[in-house]
Amino acid sequence: MTIIQAANKHTPEILFDASERKMSFIGISAPVNALELYQHVMTWLNANEQSLQGRMSFAFRLEYFNSASMKAILMILRWIKVRMNNEGNDWKIEWLVEEDDDFMLDAADSYQQILETPFSIIQA
Repeated sequence: MTIIQAANKHTPEILFDASERKMSFIGISAPVNALELYQHVMTWLNANEQSLQGRMSFAFRLEYFNSASMKAILMILRWIKVRMNNEGNDWKIEWLVEEDDDFMLDAADSYQQILETPFSIIQA
């Protein structure tokens, strides 16, 4: 398991599990400079793109994110979408939501509409 970003009070934990072929974004995303945080993730994704080829899932289990994070997460999702259908890739996006979390359900719907890409929305 590779920790790309450790969680703290304002940032989510971002993990890559090579054995599970899964990248996870877990927690709260409300950093002062969201673009800086997620640019670090983009740098990691670009540097490791070859190891992500094949089957891969990207799981977002965010409890909250601020408006700056909303834009930065969209940047990550766009990167995923562009590569999702490349030859040999079987990628999916999972959006995990607490049962009564209307904000996160709406966010998933908005992202799907903007990207024109379906997600697996999983309510827990």
